[in-house]
Amino acid sequence: MKKEVTILLIGIAFCSSIGISVPLLSGQQVEQSIGPLSDDCDCQSQQDGITTPFGKGYTVMSHPIDCSQLRLSTPTRPARALPESFSWKDVEGVDWTTVAKHQGNCGSCWDFAALGALESRIKISEQCPMLPLDLSEQYVLSCLPAAANSYGQGCYGGTPYGAYYYIMNTTEEGNKVNGIIPESCFPYEASHMVSCDEKCEDWMEQLIPLSACNLTFLDLGYATEENTDIIKTILYEDGPIAVALNVTQKFITYWNIHHSPDVYYSDTHEPWGNMLNHIVMLVGWKDDASIENGGYWIVKNSWGTDWGYDGFFNLEYYALFFGMYYATATYDPESVDWAPTADTGGFYVSVSDEPITFDGTASFDPEGALESYEWEFGDDSTGSGPTPTHSYAANGVYVVTLTVTDSGGNNATDVALVGVGEEPLSIDAAGILGVDIQVESRSDHPVTTLAWTAEFSGLVLKRDFRGTIPLLSDEQMFTHHIPVLGLGFGTLTIDVEHIKHTERFFMLGPSVFGLRFQ
Repeated sequence: MKKEVTILLIGIAFCSSIGISVPLLSGQQVEQSIGPLSDDCDCQSQQDGITTPFGKGYTVMSHPIDCSQLRLSTPTRPARALPESFSWKDVEGVDWTTVAKHQGNCGSCWDFAALGALESRIKISEQCPMLPLDLSEQYVLSCLPAAANSYGQGCYGGTPYGAYYYIMNTTEEGNKVNGIIPESCFPYEASHMVSCDEKCEDWMEQLIPLSACNLTFLDLGYATEENTDIIKTILYEDGPIAVALNVTQKFITYWNIHHSPDVYYSDTHEPWGNMLNHIVMLVGWKDDASIENGGYWIVKNSWGTDWGYDGFFNLEYYALFFGMYYATATYDPESVDWAPTADTGGFYVSVSDEPITFDGTASFDPEGALESYEWEFGDDSTGSGPTPTHSYAANGVYVVTLTVTDSGGNNATDVALVGVGEEPLSIDAAGILGVDIQVESRSDHPVTTLAWTAEFSGLVLKRDFRGTIPLLSDEQMFTHHIPVLGLGFGTLTIDVEHIKHTERFFMLGPSVFGLRFQ
């Protein structure tokens, strides 16, 4: 980490010495990553100021949890042997968590933490880490107004227990049903002003019910080894937990600069203000006798993947009142018959008359084996099986569709583009202040949920980025801004569904020169 800080200081000092100012980028970059932000939210936005290179705002709850209104709990859990370190992000090489999202200009951290923990617990209950879970935070904001700390104003704050309780509630306050719906049915808009009527028409058919929920509040008696072991046991046996804390400017700044999983934020012994202003998702821990409080927690946030390491952070035990308040939910794996997931294996590039072996082996059914794989190659030809071979007679961009079916008759499809004699995508990147990525499709057929990564090499403060392109077509391009800081020559590799482009550049502070793919 000394290396990263050195790069930052050298870059800023060098730019200042030759008359180049280091700008504080606006919130525009956050808006580009999640769409337009709401204008109705007066949430407290922690601004990083001159202590960090990027100057983004990170939203916490302007109506935090008032701890004076909570009743004390007495948690119990039978003692058990626990490992010195554990993380649901890496259980023998398997990641049971979902990607860290960005809550935008809305104090909906409580909503994201509750559903993020639930996503992981569903995967664990189904024993299927590949289950493509993405639950709708907007449903909670728009359809469960009582879950907010101020009725109907979830962008000002709420509680994860409130989210779970009203998801289960079958009265009018719980939208008369027990269940949460997927993101695709009600996409996030970072606003509590969106009507519940905006959800998809068949939302009732997509409900995922809960079986129980629980709240624990310990007040200032939370900071004991016994309570820490209880939290660890719950986490280890049942899955991730939504936990409250009281974040500070110093904490936000630290993880805006540090992006290594090997460091942690120390206990700064903040004064108690009888409130908790942020909610996050606990995924693991690491005991370390050399640390004052005995180790640190491993935690997922909702400020995007650029903050911390892939959106995660480490926090010393008891720091920022972490562990004083936490909430959990339980899911019954018998309650949902999950559809299979189809996966074409990414996009493909070839030349005419050259055989292509398609790879659908990443397709799966959470509850059993797939019965069939049916392919349409886009040139009036078809195939079957997980790995068929096909060649094209003419150049062009072809749309390939894979349909998989499970033993219960449920099916799913995935679409890929194949470029014959040309690439199916146009990938470009240019740099002035930071890097601007642009991806366009050479097909008029829309494709959705495309994985992309950007990897930097050289003396660059931020190295790796990843995300999802929700929709791409010849009329809908994807753009993304990456604020970076460094000094000297480097390379950037962009990968969109296995279509890769690499280019060199020169960086001076936040300024990037010579980077253009096209």
